[in-house]
Amino acid sequence: MTMEESLKAEILSRYKSVNDFASVIGVPQSTIASIFKRGIGKAGVQTVLKIFNALDLDVESIERGSLELKSSSSNVIKYEPAEIENIIKKYCSLDQSGQEAVQYTLNHEVKRVQTMQELEEQIAELQTDKNPPETYKLPFAARGGFEADIYETPEERESRREATLRDLENIPDSKLPD
Repeated sequence: MTMEESLKAEILSRYKSVNDFASVIGVPQSTIASIFKRGIGKAGVQTVLKIFNALDLDVESIERGSLELKSSSSNVIKYEPAEIENIIKKYCSLDQSGQEAVQYTLNHEVKRVQTMQELEEQIAELQTDKNPPETYKLPFAARGGFEADIYETPEERESRREATLRDLENIPDSKLPD
């Protein structure tokens, strides 16, 4: 499958038609049809950026000859050496409590990004899987929890919800807030 065919398939997997997609992103349908015929490389940069951003595709994947979703690592901010030096100086000027807070935040954010990358990989794998499993186990952290290594199926979630409701029914009225 060519990149243009992959692009068309990606559009049609998310929109009813190429025309619908074109109207949503504000690009003439004829321009997109021209990309399918002539190739992505012959399209204007602004048009390609608009299409790829709307589909959350990695523009750099064009160079690799395949269309790939953006990964969270592609959103990493790249600092100049002078900026890095300034950040290090600021960190060194903090007291122990401040440095510990920065380290805690940094560790937490690295764990969050790793979890999101794992999810993106699982999603990509599920999108190509012809026989997906009946239930999916999603990391608790992806649903706003605090522990990234706790998993829960929909059945487990429903069971936990029912148990919580039972617990709430058993609270004496005297313990409830006014």
